[in-house]
Amino acid sequence: MQFKAKTIQRTLSLQRILRKSALRLYLCCAEIVDYDEFIKELSLPDTFNSWFRISELHMWLCTVRLASEGPEGKFIRNEMLKALWVDAKKRGKKLGGTGYYETAESIDILCGQLKFAFVAYDEGLLSDDKTLAGAVWRNFFEMKSEDATKIDKLVEFIRKQVINFDIIVIIYLEKQDSSIILPTGLMTFLPLKGHAEDEARTKAILKEILSRT
Repeated sequence: MQFKAKTIQRTLSLQRILRKSALRLYLCCAEIVDYDEFIKELSLPDTFNSWFRISELHMWLCTVRLASEGPEGKFIRNEMLKALWVDAKKRGKKLGGTGYYETAESIDILCGQLKFAFVAYDEGLLSDDKTLAGAVWRNFFEMKSEDATKIDKLVEFIRKQVINFDIIVIIYLEKQDSSIILPTGLMTFLPLKGHAEDEARTKAILKEILSRT
């Protein structure tokens, strides 16, 4: 009985750590990513939908990295999605008007779109650039963009970011492996253009995220 109680206690303790890690990972997506750069470079309207598509893409990139982390990675992924829906409702509320994005129906629709996008991105990542470009065009650009250079730019970004997960050096913690990502929930992202982060900016944001959580 005592052994069972200790096991439950350890499980709950681990879940608390992983929930905090999930929140931090979500904040990395929300705050390290330069949304203005994506909107400008890809000629996106400055709307809730554009914010969601950019967030969705970076959330998926996180799941790519977490896929190798077993049950803990799956737990963090699910908790990150919860944080996304909470944030989506808050942002929807700020829009005013009918508050459509606050409703359960709208969140269900966004959830369905996200799941479909994740599957399409996974398929594209494991296939060739043509397949990935199709996934980007259908899900990120919603079949509206006719500018192939913008689609190619996003495909290139995805490829370099996934490679970067394998070789990146976390600016604040000096490494990015399971012993760091799972308990701390810190991850960095490359900019859309180029292959180098703004180290001072990223370090400041990571410190700020740690101080808040």
